Amino acid sequence: MKLNKKNMVVISFMLFSLFFGAGNLIFPPFLGQNAGEHTFTAMAGFLLTAVVLPVLGVIVVARFDGLDKLSGKAGKRFAFIFTVLIYLSIGPGLGIPRAASVPFEMAVSPYLPNDANRTLWMVLYSALFFLVALWLCLNPGKLVQRIGRVLTPSLLILLVLLFISFVTKGNINVAPALDSYQSSAFLKGFTEGYNTMNTLAALNFGLVISTTLVSFGLNEKKDRITHTVYAGIFAGSILAIVYMMLSYMRMCSSGVYAVQENGAWTLRCIVQQVFGDGGAILLAAIFTLACLTTCVGLINSISQFFSILFKNFVEIYLESMEHRIKENTLMTKQNIFYHHIVPYLGEMKFWTKEEYLTFSRAMMNKEESYHAFEILYWCGIRLGELLALTAEDFDFEKKTLRINKSYQQIKGKDVITTPKTRKSNRVLTLPDFLVDEMQDYISRLPWYLKVDDRIFTITKSGLHHEMDRGCRETGVKRIRVHDLRHSHVSMLIEMGFSAVDIANRVGHESVKVTYRYAHMFPNKDLMIAKKLNISRNGEKDEQKEPGSKWET
Repeated sequence: MKLNKKNMVVISFMLFSLFFGAGNLIFPPFLGQNAGEHTFTAMAGFLLTAVVLPVLGVIVVARFDGLDKLSGKAGKRFAFIFTVLIYLSIGPGLGIPRAASVPFEMAVSPYLPNDANRTLWMVLYSALFFLVALWLCLNPGKLVQRIGRVLTPSLLILLVLLFISFVTKGNINVAPALDSYQSSAFLKGFTEGYNTMNTLAALNFGLVISTTLVSFGLNEKKDRITHTVYAGIFAGSILAIVYMMLSYMRMCSSGVYAVQENGAWTLRCIVQQVFGDGGAILLAAIFTLACLTTCVGLINSISQFFSILFKNFVEIYLESMEHRIKENTLMTKQNIFYHHIVPYLGEMKFWTKEEYLTFSRAMMNKEESYHAFEILYWCGIRLGELLALTAEDFDFEKKTLRINKSYQQIKGKDVITTPKTRKSNRVLTLPDFLVDEMQDYISRLPWYLKVDDRIFTITKSGLHHEMDRGCRETGVKRIRVHDLRHSHVSMLIEMGFSAVDIANRVGHESVKVTYRYAHMFPNKDLMIAKKLNISRNGEKDEQKEPGSKWET
């Protein structure tokens, strides 16, 4: 699938606005002031760390479906600690508070009366600022429309207006380079580019772009990566142009004004030179829009990460507690989590049949992995139930599979237990293709295995690694192994089976547990509407051709 040019431009604008915050306004003019006649050399190094590296960061994070998956290459414990610290530091620790304080200090505070209570004004401004940010974040699906189509074009128009006004009205006087810019302008610019914090921010925004592309219907990972590259190049080009405009203006005026202590004051000098005291409004609008869009991007990416982290933690907890607590206690915990918490955290991940079939092709080179995933997806059994299976659990004449035990490791030892709930003991009827596959698999197992020996000796971590491998090779989105059970239930819902039938097949103790999966198919509402239309008007509406006399 390929997005049209209009949508790609809008998404690129959104990515640009996520990057372009307070630091991006401050450091380019500061560089132009200090680099003077060596500005272009210094800017070349600046662009490498402020544009090229962030764009590559977004692409890499999108490639791995999140920073946690990327950092997981160094170990699970490192991935957890590193990812949490990155999100906290770039978000509530620094980036989000700065997003409100910088525009206030540079665009509001200097123009308040001398006797004004600046603390009170700061509180009022911050409250209004974050209320607007909250409104923008409450509906992530509209981020593209609100930021990419409104806020970003407004910001760019203001910046272009400032640049054109300076070129036509500004005083030109380029000063010699200062300090280290005299001898090593490129290296100094290279290090200054890190001060924008774009490289760190890219670790956050990669997930935002990936999620946005999914909302446009790009479910294939290959398509998302391709469009992320396009958006990154486009957004990076705009960033580079804006950086060069800001640095050029201050370079040309470096001999007009005295050296300022930071980039914000250098930008104020430029605005005041061109527009006089009335430029305060323009400066306030530029700073506010730039910081607002970045703040929204940070809030959105951080909330997505922690909602996913919390949901995965609770689901792992419930799965591990299945054999440790009483049945009614477990059901109470599951009901609270899935009915009162999950609706606020987004939807559970699952695979469609097409996604699973694509993934399974990568598993065919490892027989045990392939058949394990086949059982998990087409039968919807739990991972512990899979690992406990023996040859005698299969009755190929009756085409059935018996589920009456579960496997787990306790203190490094293999332990086989009975299922905790009564309905977990069940007999499944297998589809013909799965009967043939499993009969062939079992017939080729080592001769020394007994009928009551486990036929799947792969570990839980081994299956997770195989899941990683298959997703990496096929481009299918990464889900957890347990999500294959969600996928099976969702497939049965899509096929029209009742909740009672599904609950009996997968071993749900209560039909209510099955109902929590229903939201995973948003197209159900469309199907209902079509069925109602057919019920009212007859089958002819379903069979009509576009443009026919039946079309309304």
